[in-house]
Amino acid sequence: MLPFKEKMLFAVLGEASGFPPAMNQMIDHCTPGAEGGCGWGTGLWDHWPIGWLNSQTSYWKPGSPYPFSFGSVGQFFVPDGKRIKSFSKDYPEFCKDMELNRWTERRVFCVLLGAARDEKEMRRIGRKWLDKGASCAEPESITSLR
Repeated sequence: MLPFKEKMLFAVLGEASGFPPAMNQMIDHCTPGAEGGCGWGTGLWDHWPIGWLNSQTSYWKPGSPYPFSFGSVGQFFVPDGKRIKSFSKDYPEFCKDMELNRWTERRVFCVLLGAARDEKEMRRIGRKWLDKGASCAEPESITSLR
């Protein structure tokens, strides 16, 4: 969830949308000491370029035409029951796990992105979507969420 003036932007993912808890890890790359993070440091960013080849930090500058956000949180698939504790050490090793790679390529993953007035509304919408089970993957699954 990311708070803005008008509403909170949020992302919902869960077991029903393809993300089993034992193989899923959210990583805060910017908070010092966060589990698995890269220690990028916090900052007001006006954007985060797409793709790792050009993903250099772009800190907010006075007069920037873009609204700013805080840092970056990433989602990673990890081998069943394992955790990324040191991104630079663990992540490259997990990438070599061909069983994990084959598992991810055979699956469908869905994430619901939305905006809500408050945390209660955000949780209600997310729960209603995840409660649809496997049909989360269907475009029609979002039509009755409001």
